[in-house]
Amino acid sequence: MIYNNYRSMQLIKEHLTEPLSAELMQKIHSRMTENTLDTPSWAGRFRTSTDEDIHILDQEGQHILYVPPKAADVPALMQDLCDYINDNREDEFVNPLIKGILLHFWLAYAHPFMDGNGRTARALFYWYMLKRHYWLFEYLTVSTIILGARAQYYRAFLYAEIDDNDATYFLAYNLRAVHKAIETLNAYLERKQQEKKQANRFTEIYPSLNLRQRTLLAGALEKSSEVFTIETHANVHGVTYQTARTDLLSLRNMGLLAMRKEGKKFVFTPVADIADRLKK
Repeated sequence: MIYNNYRSMQLIKEHLTEPLSAELMQKIHSRMTENTLDTPSWAGRFRTSTDEDIHILDQEGQHILYVPPKAADVPALMQDLCDYINDNREDEFVNPLIKGILLHFWLAYAHPFMDGNGRTARALFYWYMLKRHYWLFEYLTVSTIILGARAQYYRAFLYAEIDDNDATYFLAYNLRAVHKAIETLNAYLERKQQEKKQANRFTEIYPSLNLRQRTLLAGALEKSSEVFTIETHANVHGVTYQTARTDLLSLRNMGLLAMRKEGKKFVFTPVADIADRLKK
């Protein structure tokens, strides 16, 4: 699913100039759910028959939480959704963030797919925000925040349904999630800035280190239990296996990393006194 999320984001960025359509929703659903559905034929198509009228159960499978519209109503609901999202009349401005959240809500409410509706709704939210030039959303972990508070997410839907489909509850919940995602991103950027400062300081102590090695040491200083392998170092920095091997062995030879063999792989860990060594 993580890989599908990554590939879906690449797909989303390829279709930012297009209007919302049933075909685009189905294409994103197919990419988002690839190799994850109980029935592979569900991927990339809407519910179509009475056999595919569904209801949503709680996590224990004991109680019905929600009964989505019938399959026969799905095409019309999806067309209404496309008309709403694609309508940019100047006399009726709706903030793009609000409209993106309503896109998420509408698709989840209609539940046009047999499975994977939540994932697809969140992907379409990202698509719409990027389409409207809110480029920062590519780096916000809104989905992670939502999934970390799954009970609140479901409760926001239930409150909306109970209160005559008043989407205010869902809007408020998602706005809080976006705010928290921005705070998380800011904390990440601040941490990376500190790591960069730390890495630059290493240059004074060990002038022969390259940027990859300094970055690795900054991470090792923050997490003394971190484990590094040649393969991961190569993938993270986009270098060849031989270059990554040279980086790690050099740090081992300098007494900053310890090396051991696990199966057929060599793994590297920070030496016990790495903090003291890097303060010299």
